[in-house]
Amino acid sequence: MKNILIIAILTISTLSSCSKPIKEYQLDNDVQHITLKLYADSTFTELIDEIEDSYEYSGNWTGNLKEGSTFTTVATKKGLQIITLTPTKTYRIENGKATQIEKQDESKELVNEFKEDTTITVEWLGLSCFCPNWIEIEHLKELKNDSLGIMKDKFSISILPSDPTHNIYNNQNVGNQTPLVFKLKGRFYKNKIRHEAKGMSYESRTFQYDDYEMIEY
Repeated sequence: MKNILIIAILTISTLSSCSKPIKEYQLDNDVQHITLKLYADSTFTELIDEIEDSYEYSGNWTGNLKEGSTFTTVATKKGLQIITLTPTKTYRIENGKATQIEKQDESKELVNEFKEDTTITVEWLGLSCFCPNWIEIEHLKELKNDSLGIMKDKFSISILPSDPTHNIYNNQNVGNQTPLVFKLKGRFYKNKIRHEAKGMSYESRTFQYDDYEMIEY
């Protein structure tokens, strides 16, 4: 009886230790907050929170978790449902944070080059599509007679935080108030950035902000 009790305690202890991730990363993009947990048995979970929805992927990961290295996740389940089209993502570890990277030639890896620092004032467009959802105030007049959406496609932008803990989408007014205007301090990427979520993607001009301030308009 004593031996059975010891085995039971060891089993519970082992299961408990397996449930703790060896690494946990917080990531944010234009519309999502992502909690990525990597486990010692090479499995992972990816909890994705959006303004109106949340869901979780799980599967396996491979690679190296040292600074400057990369690792790859391959999702095999969404919730309890097995998925046949397995989404694969690759991340690079920089300054202790995981950043998703695209598979591309090194010669084309200009995505992280920036223009000079500046301050812009933007308004949230409140669009329901997975698309650029912000526009600089100076271009608002272009949208008044834009029945075909040509000006929206030309001038609308996406925004990303340089620090995931300082994300504008954590502001309770985003998604609930219009007009919604912010002053952003940061810089534009030199090249269009690809944004992905739920199997959808788009490329757009993107502004990386260090700080933001909600203003009256």
